[in-house]
Amino acid sequence: MSLAHKIRQVLLQDWDPVGIKHVPQAQNEYDPYLANITRLVKSQALQNDIAAALFQAEVNMGLGANESRANLVAAKLVLIHSE
Repeated sequence: MSLAHKIRQVLLQDWDPVGIKHVPQAQNEYDPYLANITRLVKSQALQNDIAAALFQAEVNMGLGANESRANLVAAKLVLIHSE
């Protein structure tokens, strides 16, 4: 499984700010953010930087951003790179 695919799964299953992980037609909902997050993970960005990108994505979606969720998901994404 590619790094991008693993990240896509984390975004969908763990981040999921819109709540669509169980909607088959919406499995690509977070793909617009995938390239940036993958770039950050590949470059071994700090957890805080990845969390900030997730937080900003939530703001861009017009959602009430969840800093705690962004930090938890960022921690998981940092670990994915080291697998």
